[in-house]
Amino acid sequence: MGVKKIICMVLIAALWTSSFVAVSAQSTFFDLSETHWAYASVMELVNDGTVKGYEDGGFHPDGTVTRAEFVKMIGKGDVIRTEPYADVDPSHWGYEYIMASGLQTDGNLFQPDIPITRGEVLELIWTRNGSPAGTVAPAAISGQWKNKDAAAWGYTYKIMIGDDGFNLRLEDPLTRAEAAALIIRGRNYASATPGNFADTVSEDLLKMIIKSSGLVDGNIDDLSAKITNGQMAMAVLRLLYGEDDPMLASYPKDIADCTYGKQWGVVAANYLNTTDYSEQMVNKNAVLSDTLAALSMAAYGKAKSGYEITTSGSYNGFSAEGKVQLGLSVAKGCGVEFYADGSLDGNREVTYKDLGVILIQLDSVIGLKRSYQDTIPKDEKIQKDLTQYPQNYMEYPVILESVPASVYQADYPGTGYTSDYAFAREFYMVFTDALAMLSQKLSTKDYRLKFTYYPSLVKRNEQGYYVIRVYMTKQGNFDGVTYADLFGSQFAGTNQPVKDGFIEIQTATPLNNIVYPAENLIVTQVIQ
Repeated sequence: MGVKKIICMVLIAALWTSSFVAVSAQSTFFDLSETHWAYASVMELVNDGTVKGYEDGGFHPDGTVTRAEFVKMIGKGDVIRTEPYADVDPSHWGYEYIMASGLQTDGNLFQPDIPITRGEVLELIWTRNGSPAGTVAPAAISGQWKNKDAAAWGYTYKIMIGDDGFNLRLEDPLTRAEAAALIIRGRNYASATPGNFADTVSEDLLKMIIKSSGLVDGNIDDLSAKITNGQMAMAVLRLLYGEDDPMLASYPKDIADCTYGKQWGVVAANYLNTTDYSEQMVNKNAVLSDTLAALSMAAYGKAKSGYEITTSGSYNGFSAEGKVQLGLSVAKGCGVEFYADGSLDGNREVTYKDLGVILIQLDSVIGLKRSYQDTIPKDEKIQKDLTQYPQNYMEYPVILESVPASVYQADYPGTGYTSDYAFAREFYMVFTDALAMLSQKLSTKDYRLKFTYYPSLVKRNEQGYYVIRVYMTKQGNFDGVTYADLFGSQFAGTNQPVKDGFIEIQTATPLNNIVYPAENLIVTQVIQ
């Protein structure tokens, strides 16, 4: 037989074999196709004998994984626990893996049969890779888990970045597909390239944060568009004062008489190292260092929750002077990061994407919105998990983390109610004073009520009637007190005991005065 014929036969055999392997691998599990996002990771673990499927021929990629199952999947670690677990007998099928897992547990219980969380898995993989410390990641990421180093490392090296590049869902249970992918990523950590937050976070999420912030006008479709100094200055002042068009009592006398001119003058004088108030400067594209410094100072200045921020840090490879450097130190203290090496390209022109990257981080640490309890302001954070948004989210100026979706989705009385956010926000004391009087009216010597007021939950109809949804907190002895006792006969059919939670209040008359009597507020709905 000729050499060429032999080579040809060998090639045909090789191609036939590779085709057979591919078909065999593809048909191993009826519920896992080659297009599944975790297919390659699952098959790698199947081929090395780490995992296998079920007797029905499926892998069940969406099935949850217990603590015992995962530690068997990831294999034994180097350290073996000597103290036995109270709930794991030596006869348990996973005993050896459990004792050599290194999984962090509370007390003397392993709880082998409960679903393992994504956070527990991430921390275990981090431990197996030597517990690296000092990885640079935004505080908005590292703050999502008790072990900040593990969260920062896992995100930066793309072990776990979440579906939207932000929400790691570390308290959620783990699926079998996720388990396979995380194990393989952990194995390949040494060759992984650190990822930048600005390149990882979802653009859809950034657009929603910018919209919800209310700091710029119009819908932002192009995140690559540039922002001028004037636009940046308006955003800074809106953030600081919580107003659409802040009333500026004083500003440099030589300010340009142009759009955003006054705003630029105030921001430039207070936060930046410049005395150039010319119209040309107002319309010039803003740079990242100025924008980050001014926004961070404004966010910190408006915060009402007593944040203690370290201002001694600096960005690698970039330094500024005076007010800008102070603002950058505040940003660093808030944990605002763009790049995995801790640097800042401070001289480049700012885009809307940069604005979103800054705002999502400042909001995660400080909270850019407000609620009021007895006129006392409280910082509120924007909801950053888009999967938790109510279907009717477009009816509201902002969706908050602390407000359940059911509050937004509850039916309104009649039609024609629309958000009156600007008025409800800027004249909040009209409503908080009325709520304080309502609290006094409903309280007794044995108990009292407190109401938390959210400007973003206020709607108004064309006749001037308002619907206000507030969080009610009870204090004192409420034993035996029902909603009917508090709010009247419309709740008599339920006869339910009073609980902390959201209620709906309607106004009985249009608002024609800055003083709104408590008797004109009627509780119409308890929102479960």
